[in-house]
Amino acid sequence: MLRDLAPRYFDDTTVPLRPDGSPINPTLSDGDFRTYVDWLADYLVIADLPLHPRQHAYAAATDSQSPGDAVFRIGDAYGYAFFELDMMESHIAAGGTWDEWNAIERQDWEQRDVEVWAHTTFEETCLDRDTFARLEDEWAEEQRLGTRVGHADIPYRALLARILQRVPARAERIKILDRFFENYGDNTLK
Repeated sequence: MLRDLAPRYFDDTTVPLRPDGSPINPTLSDGDFRTYVDWLADYLVIADLPLHPRQHAYAAATDSQSPGDAVFRIGDAYGYAFFELDMMESHIAAGGTWDEWNAIERQDWEQRDVEVWAHTTFEETCLDRDTFARLEDEWAEEQRLGTRVGHADIPYRALLARILQRVPARAERIKILDRFFENYGDNTLK
């Protein structure tokens, strides 16, 4: 799952405020969520959110996809990878290396359901060294924030902004973002 994860970048953690002035981080109610998504649909088309160099190739690939499909793909992969990413980041936080992670994956691979995974090899499914290094860098960037990111869009804001800037209709941007969050949430529960 981690191989399919779009490159993350933790450069913008701006959130809207509730009427009482408190930040919507995290959303505490359906009303908070609606306010957040509506705000985000506008914010992403006006904010200057540069891509991180590691995101350029991924962003270019989204140019050939419909905005809805491109955003869905980001949320889909992030949701499916959520728990594995959390385990890997705990591994990194404990000082773990790629070699150790690869050994854990190898052990899991050897205990797999052979019939289910017969169509692929360990090398095709394991996390390669370069992706591990990228995820390690992303984890370190998030740690420098000093606070845990509270919204699924934040690591992907620059990518989402680039994609949604092709969608002139606000209602369509909201629909795409609703689908992003819904799909992300559904996949984290699987």
